[in-house]
Amino acid sequence: MTPELWMPFSNELNFEFRALGFHGVGSVLGVFSSYVISPEFKNGFFSGQVMKVEKEANKKDSAYWMSVRPVPLTKLEETDYHRKDSTRIVYESKPYRDSLDKVNNKFKAGSLLNGYTWERSYKDKSFSFSSLPEDVQYNTVEGWVAHLSVRYRKGFGNDDRRELIFKPEIRYGFSNRHWNGFVEGSYRYNTFKLAVLSAKAGTDVVQFNPAKPISPLINTLYSLIASKNFMKMYERRFFQLAHRHEIRNGLSMGVQAEFAQRLPLINTNIFSFASDDSRKFTSNDPLNPASDYFHFSTNESFIAELTLRIRIRQEYADRPGRKIYYWIQISNFAGQLQKRFSGCRK
Repeated sequence: MTPELWMPFSNELNFEFRALGFHGVGSVLGVFSSYVISPEFKNGFFSGQVMKVEKEANKKDSAYWMSVRPVPLTKLEETDYHRKDSTRIVYESKPYRDSLDKVNNKFKAGSLLNGYTWERSYKDKSFSFSSLPEDVQYNTVEGWVAHLSVRYRKGFGNDDRRELIFKPEIRYGFSNRHWNGFVEGSYRYNTFKLAVLSAKAGTDVVQFNPAKPISPLINTLYSLIASKNFMKMYERRFFQLAHRHEIRNGLSMGVQAEFAQRLPLINTNIFSFASDDSRKFTSNDPLNPASDYFHFSTNESFIAELTLRIRIRQEYADRPGRKIYYWIQISNFAGQLQKRFSGCRK
């Protein structure tokens, strides 16, 4: 004889509160249905997914809800849902989005320090321009530098979270009289697999330390005020291609390859506001600060990089158009294995 099983059918939570002269009451009713008493779980069922929202979950009509909801909505609830649905239609309409963009796209004084963004939210696209501290720099290699970075972003809507980004950047050194510029593009084509394909090509002035420990603004201030040029740079003419994606939940892989021609640079300007003549600028060679004779000459390099990232017991929510991770520091262990292959030719 099969033993009887008792399962909860519904639960109801009623509450009341009073605070600072406000009084409120509420009720939450939950109804359970479609029980599976003896489920059979397929391999990989427990993969870290803690919640899943179906793509059409918020687009069901009233007939569907009447068939699955055992308790009808009250008049107050019907009015509230109708109001929220009407408000959402207005918020997502083109006239409303355009009116917000008209206000937000106005150029403000703070845009000089923080950068400026022009957006067409209804079409899910935007243009962003770099800030004044980024656009005006000084270093002993290029002298005063005029820099401009523009970022174009195109999305494909809330239901399709794909994203295309195009970013050109250009700079000119007034002392060495030299232009540099590159173009960078990336395409996020699968948000569930965190898949991104990117490419970058052109010429640039970069720091010897790839971690970029000194920002251009800090180096500008130190050079002009204290006659200290901590940033050491070289010119790179390069082409770079990269791809990243998630193999399975918690395991992601990235591949990157770069071919570059690397050229040494020397100081061309030693201007400073400092009055202390005892402080002298050093050369642009980090290994030989007293001389402009470089420890390396023009050379070519090829660098390939493979990155594997493992996050044990990674939990996530599966929502329409995207995958949201839950970062739990105690229960999650993250490790990263990286292998880098490089070659250099003079």
